[in-house]
Amino acid sequence: MTKKALAAAAVLLVGGAYLFGLVPQRQRRLALEVEVSSLGHRLEIAEDRARLGTIFARAHGPVELVAQRNYGQAQQLSSVFFDDVRAEAGRTHEPAFRDPLLGVLALRDAVTAALSKGDPAALEELRRAAALLQPVLEKPAAAAGPAKAPPP
Repeated sequence: MTKKALAAAAVLLVGGAYLFGLVPQRQRRLALEVEVSSLGHRLEIAEDRARLGTIFARAHGPVELVAQRNYGQAQQLSSVFFDDVRAEAGRTHEPAFRDPLLGVLALRDAVTAALSKGDPAALEELRRAAALLQPVLEKPAAAAGPAKAPPP
């Protein structure tokens, strides 16, 4: 072999060794990026669920006040509750969470009207609002399925 052929073979061997190490590292990086994306989505769902839990807990304040026939304070708390529901409906990206929130918002006018009249029917409407949120909180978090790494 000539010196040129030997040098070319050495360059090919070094380049091949470099690529041999580079390809698995790239595949590992891509797989980790997919996993990070999946975990980020799961974290968003958990955060949405935590905020929904807080909103669900706030639904019980007006219910208790209506049961005690304290319609004035119930109206104040229900206003805060419905404002929180509207804010969360605009914030969440999960349809499984947004749809029940929008259902709760649809009850706002009926609850407000009943509370302003001192109508005990507000109690049933408020309970219905809480009942719309409860199933969402009881479902296990939507797990992002096993993500596939993009091709190298």
